[in-house]
Amino acid sequence: AYTYCKRCNILFDRSGKPYCADCEERMNKEYEKIIEYIKKNPNAMVIDIIADTGVSLKTINILVEEGYVSYKEAEKEIDNFELTKKLQKVINKGKFHLSINEIVK
Repeated sequence: AYTYCKRCNILFDRSGKPYCADCEERMNKEYEKIIEYIKKNPNAMVIDIIADTGVSLKTINILVEEGYVSYKEAEKEIDNFELTKKLQKVINKGKFHLSINEIVK
């Protein structure tokens, strides 16, 4: 039976899997990246994982949804300045380079 890949939405022969072969391979590699990063940085926030590994939030959410990883409550509060720096790092790695002022508008 054919179905649409849950990640990239291309039509593929399901064979009992929710993802096409390319997405499944990519997710396995990204999962390994996340696990290695968390082993080295056990208190990392999701934004750190995204910024430092390049794994997308979409992939992280899919892995959480499927039970491969889970979110946990932060052990300490993060101040707004530190959070802004982390967000800027993620934004600068994306296709669009926005300043904080442009985001607020």
